[in-house]
Amino acid sequence: MRKILNSILFIAGLSLVFASCSNGEYTANPSGNANTSLNPLNPLKSGDDFSWGGNEPLSADINGSHWVAEGASFLLDSGVNYIFANKGASQFHLVLPDVYQGNIYNTGFGKYDRYMIYADSFGGLSTNYYFSYLGNFGQLYITENDSAIIAGKFHFQGINSKGQLISVTNGFFKIVKP
Repeated sequence: MRKILNSILFIAGLSLVFASCSNGEYTANPSGNANTSLNPLNPLKSGDDFSWGGNEPLSADINGSHWVAEGASFLLDSGVNYIFANKGASQFHLVLPDVYQGNIYNTGFGKYDRYMIYADSFGGLSTNYYFSYLGNFGQLYITENDSAIIAGKFHFQGINSKGQLISVTNGFFKIVKP
């Protein structure tokens, strides 16, 4: 009887271990948004790797669709370079403290000091905010930062509060400072 009870407890414990290892449903969808992002196991290592161009003032590909800002503004607040760009009701926000020309910065998961946000319909009740610091991977390369201009290139995976993912690639900005 004791062997049967121990066997039942062992199987129940083993079931709990396997159940706790599940991170949700596995999706092997080759056309999913995560697959349009750059490979996080092969980050870009130099400015030459950021080989794309773009449209001023800010442009990016969001899940493969090209997005070009209608307007953009720059604010320097307590050492933080803050860039805001909009196209209709959708917006990009780039929060970039202490960024210097020629440097590459990580903007992926858990990077709360430098990050990017894409809002798909700012101001509406159904606005989705996609944060780079919740995504798996992101990078920023500053190509210029002086008293007149801040410019750079970026990419990131953004995740919203519902766990939905977007892939932002070929990001580019060149903003004239006030």
